[in-house]
Amino acid sequence: MKTSLIAVLLMAMLASGVASAGQIDQLAWNQSNIATLRNLDKAIVERFVNEMSMDDVHKTVGEFTWEDLAGNGRYELIVTLDVSGRAFFDYLAVYERDDSGKISVQWFPEETAIGSLSSVIRDLNDNGKKELIIPTLFPSGAYGAGSVSAVWPAVYKLKDGNYVEASNEFGSFYDADVLPGLLKDLADARAKADAHKLISDTLEKDKIFRVLGLDQTAGLDEARDWAQSNNPNLANAGAAILREINGNAGKASREKELPKVVVLRKSSTG
Repeated sequence: MKTSLIAVLLMAMLASGVASAGQIDQLAWNQSNIATLRNLDKAIVERFVNEMSMDDVHKTVGEFTWEDLAGNGRYELIVTLDVSGRAFFDYLAVYERDDSGKISVQWFPEETAIGSLSSVIRDLNDNGKKELIIPTLFPSGAYGAGSVSAVWPAVYKLKDGNYVEASNEFGSFYDADVLPGLLKDLADARAKADAHKLISDTLEKDKIFRVLGLDQTAGLDEARDWAQSNNPNLANAGAAILREINGNAGKASREKELPKVVVLRKSSTG
């Protein structure tokens, strides 16, 4: 009854344009309130994100959506965020509210290139739980304006209520959705002698091959050549690949950098 009353009041406030971010965490994030939550505008969600922030950096919301990620009837708020003031919405955060009103957030790696949220959230194995496909810059130090750049789609799955990187468990996704187009792009880049595209696509292909265990030394020869290049960006790319092959063959590069869950508030104030 109390939750229903709050929902009715919030809908009335939305209609009058005076709803505040504080109402978001007073509602249970479940099916009975999902229509109300989805009617919240970006300004209200942004105020909520900043009121829950544990630092003084203002966060601007790019996209947001409410999804039942675990298929358990409880919804999470997924947002893309910019913290630079330059409208680079490369941060991804997942906010959760439990039945006691505790709010927590899971932040994802900074070296990302998030696009549309609709392409990030998918149920890859049809088990009712949503995976997150996060475009991830690789390798570290091998990107920059006008230089070598590469992005590969890392897959995160739910485990014990939190997301962990598990790309090597989703070979069928890469086989069906990623590699065919990537191999075609590589062939096109060779035909057009597009050096930057060729390097970028090669980095992505070799990374996926290593992650899936198809070839744990994929890219080794290129990396040795690149590491000796006079181009510092190409040299950085080669060095990063060599470090990964030497120290983490067969493993996803993000395993040691799993996103952390931060409790923002222990219990409801309502």
